[in-house]
Amino acid sequence: MRGREVDWLVLTAVAVLIGCGLDALKATERTVAGVPLVYRQAAWVGVAVVICGLTLRLPPRLIKAAWFPAWCVTVVALAVVLTQSPINGARSWFRLGPVSVQPSEVAKLVVCLSLANLAGRRRRLSADRFWRMALVVVVPMALTAMQPDVGSAVVLLPMWLGVLFAAGASWRWLMLHVALIAAAAAAAWPMLTPEQKARFAAFLTQRDFGPVPKAEGYQLHQSKRVIIHAGMIGNPAALDVHLPMAHNDFIFALVVGRRGLVGAVAVIVALVTIAVRLMGRALAVRDRVGALMAVGVACWLSAQGLTNLAMTVGLAPITGITLPLVSYGGTSMVAVMAALAVSFRLTGAAARGQVAVPVSRPAWSAA
Repeated sequence: MRGREVDWLVLTAVAVLIGCGLDALKATERTVAGVPLVYRQAAWVGVAVVICGLTLRLPPRLIKAAWFPAWCVTVVALAVVLTQSPINGARSWFRLGPVSVQPSEVAKLVVCLSLANLAGRRRRLSADRFWRMALVVVVPMALTAMQPDVGSAVVLLPMWLGVLFAAGASWRWLMLHVALIAAAAAAAWPMLTPEQKARFAAFLTQRDFGPVPKAEGYQLHQSKRVIIHAGMIGNPAALDVHLPMAHNDFIFALVVGRRGLVGAVAVIVALVTIAVRLMGRALAVRDRVGALMAVGVACWLSAQGLTNLAMTVGLAPITGITLPLVSYGGTSMVAVMAALAVSFRLTGAAARGQVAVPVSRPAWSAA
């Protein structure tokens, strides 16, 4: 990697998150094709590092120009994956031998790059450009929700709002968007699956004492038991608690079970560090597309991380969303690492001399 392009504090935070995830995966005996999850995840980390290195060698102009072809390919992949056989009740993966690829994770990166390009090419956001931005978000979001993967679909919304805000949209327009999103969420309630509705009901009726709940409330109850028994530096007894699918959605509980409050603080501080440093790079760079890309990635990782942590401790409904760079998942690991590499490249020293439209008090224009 090029020292002038990367942010070494961000890379340190990334290493902490990956390390916490690999350490937590040691607590599970689950295997895929006979290979323990920790070794498979380590292999994906290696793939992600190689892709990051290659990304940092690409010209910024080429990265920017790739957004539309990448968006078209991603939409096709999201449509085709709906024809695949379901895994754990969702049609979200392509099976490639012993490897599964999840296009909805790649869609987060592609949508972020698309929004940055559409909003960053001009100083003012016209109504026509706004509708293009809406299109590049709504189509992948709808296809992802049909899998059904509501968690990954919802993550695109804070990314969209964050880029709009950074691009100069007024509070009036932002509040209008929030109201429309809330109305759409209410209208979508009847279309949710019985399992998704049961998860929301379990969130509203959760309890910390009494008999262990069954069905949808069981996983959340067990997650809180793991965290309660973990203590300051972890407790082997906490890992004896049965927690289904802990390597994905509830990996944070495993981190706390192994390393206690120290592990929890390490994960939270690392996530905050990445978001803050990306915002700092966005403020420092003059190129508008690069700045908005950094903002979009920061909003994506912050929203996804916060949602996962909240649902793990019972502060949000279970949506099936993973913890970035910590949860098991090769496609997610590669997508997040590639997004960081793209942000570094578009806000790095090499990109600062290629200013298409400088950032200077951008404003919303409905004309």
